[in-house]
Amino acid sequence: MLGNREKIAVTLLAGIIVLLLAYTFIAGSAKADINNIDRKIRVKGKNLDELIKLKGEYNEIQASKKRMERQIRKTAKNITLPSLLETLANATKLKEHMTGLKTNETIKSKTYIENSVEISLKGIALDELISFIYHLESQPYMIKVKGFKIKTTYGKQPKLINLTLLVSLFTPN
Repeated sequence: MLGNREKIAVTLLAGIIVLLLAYTFIAGSAKADINNIDRKIRVKGKNLDELIKLKGEYNEIQASKKRMERQIRKTAKNITLPSLLETLANATKLKEHMTGLKTNETIKSKTYIENSVEISLKGIALDELISFIYHLESQPYMIKVKGFKIKTTYGKQPKLINLTLLVSLFTPN
């Protein structure tokens, strides 16, 4: 049999073992919880960075939308896109290269009306095209080139192009 001293020593040793096991279990659980919280913090940090980026993009889009709405409000309702295109073709000396103006379907929304016209130009140089588009987009109105088809010419004048531009004018509704 064990004496009093040995019983106290065994009891103390068993208590220390139980405390160490409890500490290991609690510390391991706490460490797992801390690691889980750290992982969640990293994920939430990435989400926050993404939200900040999206907010910046949203603000840019809203500012662009406001600029477009101001431009649309500046556009007088009596301006017609075909006459504006002819005027610009005269100003850029491309009138004799115009082979057609085709009016497309008008699109109406709550805030604006979109009128589209296809303008065909034949036998023009690239710098003439650039000048025409520059004059077109530097108008105080909301005008956008929405599409184009370019074909090069072959033969006597290989540096000339034939093209069709789809141009839209936005006016207030």
